[in-house]
Amino acid sequence: ALETASNQFGELVEEYRDSLVGATSRFYQGRCAQELGAFEKALACYQDLIRAPTADAEFRRWTARAHRRRAECLAAIDKREDAVADCEEWIASSSPAERKQPEWLEVQYRLAEAYQVRLKEGVDDAGDEKQLQTKMRNLLRDVSEHPNEFQQDAKLALASLGQRAKNDGGEAADFKNFEEAFEAGKTSLELWNSSMLAAKLARENNP
Repeated sequence: ALETASNQFGELVEEYRDSLVGATSRFYQGRCAQELGAFEKALACYQDLIRAPTADAEFRRWTARAHRRRAECLAAIDKREDAVADCEEWIASSSPAERKQPEWLEVQYRLAEAYQVRLKEGVDDAGDEKQLQTKMRNLLRDVSEHPNEFQQDAKLALASLGQRAKNDGGEAADFKNFEEAFEAGKTSLELWNSSMLAAKLARENNP
């Protein structure tokens, strides 16, 4: 079914190449390939969108979606540093207003994930590690503050980071105001409750 859909989207691309219909069709052709695990083919589709500069707001939203999915494909084929470079460049070239929109926030979340992997793998310089931690936390904070697919995930990640720093005897998370600290505390409580529920269900299912 995905192969058939991909072929149909390809026909639309050819028919409406320089229009929004053509751009969206190319994106969904990439999504079909991505779901099939054909990451190189998906990357080619997303690259077609990315290398077509445009000032049109709707086209730019589809370009942002392509950057997010491109990052996912690059991570899947162990080219995470390429994903980092691409996301950083796209975010830096975007306006502050754009960076608050869901499509851009989802790119930022994928970038934060890539930073987290880099930190887990180890950073040689302590200063670089601290800088990377700060960049990751700032990205997660931005994602957590505005509606998007990963808003709740970002809140949980921030709460987890704060709890880990506390357990490790490190610095407490830096909150900009009381409301932010309150939200982090509430998220931490939700995370704890979820963990307790999972543990309870595990005990009940495996007596």
